[in-house]
Amino acid sequence: MKKVLVVQGQSRYRVLNVAADRIAEGIMQKGYDVEMMIRNESISFSDCQKMLDEDYNFIFSCQAIAFDAVMQDKTPFLSRLNKPYFGWLFDDPLFHDSRVQNAVCPESFLFFIDKSFPEYARMMYPGIKNAYYLPHGGFRQQAVIGDHFVADYKDIDILFSGNIAEKKNIDDYASVLMPIEMLLIKEGLKILEKHPWYSVRQALELVLHGLGEELTGELLLDLSNVIQIVDYEIRYQCKYQILESLLKNGFVVHVIGDGSSELTSRYPGQVVVHGGLDIERVVQLIGRSRIVINPSPTLTSGIHERIATAWLAHSVCFTPYSPFLENEFDCQLEFIDLMNLDGMLKRMREILDNFTDYIPHLENNYRIASESHTWERRGMQLADFYEQIVCGAGPGPLLVNDTK
Repeated sequence: MKKVLVVQGQSRYRVLNVAADRIAEGIMQKGYDVEMMIRNESISFSDCQKMLDEDYNFIFSCQAIAFDAVMQDKTPFLSRLNKPYFGWLFDDPLFHDSRVQNAVCPESFLFFIDKSFPEYARMMYPGIKNAYYLPHGGFRQQAVIGDHFVADYKDIDILFSGNIAEKKNIDDYASVLMPIEMLLIKEGLKILEKHPWYSVRQALELVLHGLGEELTGELLLDLSNVIQIVDYEIRYQCKYQILESLLKNGFVVHVIGDGSSELTSRYPGQVVVHGGLDIERVVQLIGRSRIVINPSPTLTSGIHERIATAWLAHSVCFTPYSPFLENEFDCQLEFIDLMNLDGMLKRMREILDNFTDYIPHLENNYRIASESHTWERRGMQLADFYEQIVCGAGPGPLLVNDTK
């Protein structure tokens, strides 16, 4: 009997919980029995012992739960495993350093949502051998829409997902950071302002080159705080600029997350704030929306879950431009030029005024996403990866890199 253990933790708004359930469904479609281990708190020693002792073909976890666990004798849990453990990280590798560093163990396999992250992880820890790109999936809505487009269901023009709370001023970090760190932050932000499609790491590499330094793996780890601050800052700026531009030009926008009280008060009647919602409710709102905005500029070589979910909902998706997305999905996306938001506004007006003309295009996007970009599909790809790459069952493509 083929059996897989899926280890599921808790996540804000249940995004990873529901994704893990869908991934498990995909694994089951490949002929495996799936056992779920659901954790409300950190992994326990008995949980680790169960993973060591039970007869699983492989173990899987979103966010690589237990990659940072240690046994009672202080040895890393992963070093004791005699079966593959697939950990899929949904953030920058630096944000999960304690888990990434243990991926040097031979039975550990790390998957990342950005195509540049495997190399990034190997810079941090050269001993890592099993690091791969696996793009986000999307959430189906067949109970609502099925395989056919229902135009009357679209009663929201624009849906914007992202918290716009008060942010900390960059200079406020000066009291806790070294002067060189503040310099890197400010110079990195200047580069990203001119080249918003660059990754944070690319921007810092340019700054360091100007200072006669190279970005090594060791330096990456030392600059963790710098990278997190720059990452947060450009996320905030992207969300704020897009939302402000929409409101300033008369659009009514539904906002998932905490809307800025300043923007809300400045444009009364134009913002419908839904607050923080579980992913099931978010998916329903995406299904009701003609246009879905993915205001995330930091996933420069990957596809955000929100994009795939918009396609599966027959919605037009606008996202910040990146060369990677243009090369992979040029015909399926509407790109936001963060240096020329007037182009975004004009294009949105055109789409909303002629939405029915886009139905064939949306049907095609749905077909492509349904075949290739669901969480269930990612589960199937993980099972294929196990059979073709880990077990060496025969020649075949590295299916986790199949994004078409």
